Amino acid sequence: MLTFTIEPEAGPKLAAYMEQVRVRITASIRSGMDTAMHDLAQFIVSSKLSGSPIQRRTGDLAEAVLASVRVKATEEQVHGSVAAKPKGQPNLGLWQEFGTHHPAVEGKLRVFSVPGGDIVFTNHLAEFTIAPKPFLNVSLREQQTQIIATIRARLAEAQL
Repeated sequence: MLTFTIEPEAGPKLAAYMEQVRVRITASIRSGMDTAMHDLAQFIVSSKLSGSPIQRRTGDLAEAVLASVRVKATEEQVHGSVAAKPKGQPNLGLWQEFGTHHPAVEGKLRVFSVPGGDIVFTNHLAEFTIAPKPFLNVSLREQQTQIIATIRARLAEAQL
C-alpha cells in the first residue's frame, strides 16, 4: 500500500499542477476525437457512399458528412459527432439510414415530419419509399476500435 503525505504549503502548487494535467488530458482527448471524427467521416464517404450501400449521385450527402464533424468538450466529457444532413435539404442521410415512406400528395397542403425532426410542407409529392441502407451506425461500429486507438495515441503523445 502506498501512502502519500502532502505538506500544507505544497497544496496550491499541487492544485495548479493537477489543473495543468487536467487541461492537457482534455486537450489531448479533444484533439484525438477531432482526428477520429474526421477519419470516420472520410471512411463513411469512401466506403459507404461509393456504391455500397449507397450510390453517390450529386455528392450532397458526401459533402454533408464531411462538413458535419463536430467535437464539443465540457468539464465532464468530450463528444464527437458525424452527421449526414445536407444544408437546406430534408435529412436524406437519416432517410437512407433508417428508410422512409411518404404517400402521394396532390392539390392540398401537406405537412409531415421526416426522420431527424425536419418538417416538410408540400402541395405535390409523388409517393416514394426508401429502403433502409444503414451507413452511419454501421461505420461507427466498424471504426470504434480505430477511434479509441486514435484518442489513446493522442493521450500517449501528451506525455502525462
